[in-house]
Amino acid sequence: DPSWKNIIGVADRQQALRDILASPVHRYTYKQFLDDGTPTPIQAEFDQVYKGVMSDTAPWAMHGGKSAGIISLQNVTGHMVLGFQEVDSRLRALEGAAH
Repeated sequence: DPSWKNIIGVADRQQALRDILASPVHRYTYKQFLDDGTPTPIQAEFDQVYKGVMSDTAPWAMHGGKSAGIISLQNVTGHMVLGFQEVDSRLRALEGAAH
């Protein structure tokens, strides 16, 4: 709901695409136990293979930045939409130049 937010501007599509393209996507499973034997403090399917970005290489995707390590669905969704918009803009420019 926009009434809950302080809108501060429109995000940069080009920067979002650069962020997305610079972020490696890893395949991983979650550990049940940390290296010291402490149980991992998450609820996960430990046999499930996930694909995703890591907080150290994609801080833009995190809630609270790199140190929090918690994915932000708003930030990821926003970046993906911006990235698609930028790619669409570039494709339209190429199509226009071809005619």
